[in-house]
Amino acid sequence: MAVMRDVYETLKRGAAEIAPKLEQANKLDDEIKSGRFSNDVNKEKLLEMQGIRGEIRRDAERIEDEANRHITAYIEQVQQANELRPEELTDDLKLLSAGVKLAERDIVAMLKRNKTNRTMQQIIFNYADEHGIGTGGFVYDNGLSSIPAAEGLRGTVRMYIDHWIDTDKAVEMLNKFFPGVGA
Repeated sequence: MAVMRDVYETLKRGAAEIAPKLEQANKLDDEIKSGRFSNDVNKEKLLEMQGIRGEIRRDAERIEDEANRHITAYIEQVQQANELRPEELTDDLKLLSAGVKLAERDIVAMLKRNKTNRTMQQIIFNYADEHGIGTGGFVYDNGLSSIPAAEGLRGTVRMYIDHWIDTDKAVEMLNKFFPGVGA
């Protein structure tokens, strides 16, 4: 699914954007823990660190929203591709509704003629299925089976954002969440 690459790239870009801020916040945290500074200086450093961590959290939320927009767009695209469109009806529909006994070769010829026409593909495959006619190895994939997997990406994104994007292991863990995508 192309959506996986889009989500991966969004999260990777986000992790790279957050990394310098994380480094800065960690440096302030180390300075506070070092005991080298007075309480007043440590309070200032703590406020600065908290501000940076708040910025990181807002960045993470924005990145999560962007990743989820990719998922939503993909799902809408799959659903729209499966909408029947009357303007895509061809003369092959006349053959399907003429009452003539069609053979597998007829179905295959229609599928070849309509290889980029999803409306006609759905109609032809339904006809072939209803009449027990083979499709010559053609398979109709409406893509709807990919929607649950795409929806599942939302949970993966949430888990990554909640536990890893604001850590030193952000990219390493991203590659574990999306094995093979970033390679």
